Amino acid sequence: MLAAAEGHLGVLELLLAKGANLLWQDKDGLSALSWSCSRGQLQAAQCLLTHGADINHSDKKGRTPLDMAATQGNAEMIKLLLNNGAEIEHVDLNGTRALDRAIGTGNLDAINCFLQAGAKIGSQTWEMAADKPDVVHLLLNKLHQDGALLYRKGHMKDAVHRYQYALKKFPASVVEDADSGSTFLQLKHQLLLGLAKCKRKLNEPDAAISAATQAIELRPKSFEGHFIRAKAFKDKGCQAEAQANIEEALRLAPISNIEQRRTLMKVQEEIGAGDLDLAGTQYMSTRSSLDNQSNCTDSMDQVCGISVDSRLNLASVHL
Repeated sequence: MLAAAEGHLGVLELLLAKGANLLWQDKDGLSALSWSCSRGQLQAAQCLLTHGADINHSDKKGRTPLDMAATQGNAEMIKLLLNNGAEIEHVDLNGTRALDRAIGTGNLDAINCFLQAGAKIGSQTWEMAADKPDVVHLLLNKLHQDGALLYRKGHMKDAVHRYQYALKKFPASVVEDADSGSTFLQLKHQLLLGLAKCKRKLNEPDAAISAATQAIELRPKSFEGHFIRAKAFKDKGCQAEAQANIEEALRLAPISNIEQRRTLMKVQEEIGAGDLDLAGTQYMSTRSSLDNQSNCTDSMDQVCGISVDSRLNLASVHL
């Protein structure tokens, strides 16, 4: 126990070689692995895991080694435990999860370990993060990443749920803060753009226009909102509005980005061609044709600057 807590690796290996009992606990129910995790002794923890220590052992308060590592905000220890099968959603006797303990420390690297491993984001998570703007931003950004990934995979309704949940949790007071406001403003802008794109793909042009309009109101000098709104108006058959928005998008788009401007000009040509016969039963077939005719669906990601790592684990959200 002492060797594990103090990180005396040589002594620990000797004791294990002589048959030391890995199941032994102290008066509080803490195991040797629990102690090594609470003290940040990474090599000792690795040694104990290699010899078969119970990674999900609970002490008398229901705390696991992962809880101990999270309480310390030790990202490397958290990674080690998660990679070796630690139960990420375990709750102690007080109903607290390891993610929420990590949030209590404010260590973004530690918190991100849980988010990237797919930890659920629940009500207690937001409560713990309430007075930590950096943590709130990290949680919201994970939801944005999840939404973008789901969009790319074609899971539009799930993506909408992520975007709407994030927007619901968005703290207005933080946006108004001079120090962090611009960062949060950018993130909210991206969430609204993502929502608009999804609504358009779900054949809900009015909802897409509404979300794009909110994005434009947040960042009037950004062209992306006008681009998405132009396509939504085009889907709806409102040629004049579509033309006005694509022209504004072209006016605002950086001259130096040739690919972006090429995509915008292609949409402008489609609008100008008057290919807007979207009435009755032809609506869905025309939408499918438009998506297959050009790269505008995929290129919308490029135009709006969205990059998604397809290996991301999705975080569950609980209202």
